[in-house]
Amino acid sequence: MKKLISNTGGMHTYLEIRPVEAIPGTTHLKITTAFDGAKDPTYERVVYDVCLDRGDLANLKAALSEFSL
Repeated sequence: MKKLISNTGGMHTYLEIRPVEAIPGTTHLKITTAFDGAKDPTYERVVYDVCLDRGDLANLKAALSEFSL
């Protein structure tokens, strides 16, 4: 699953989450950015890339939910 999470001033930030089929219970999480004004505006630069087990993913979710907006 890939979702646009931010679109500010021509800078697009995407979050992609998918299961790692070779390692059951593991999730691949990737955050990429693309810039409309770049030489290649379709190129997505990887800014965060990690594999997490279920416990780590739950910890990340809990940590994110602690931030007050």
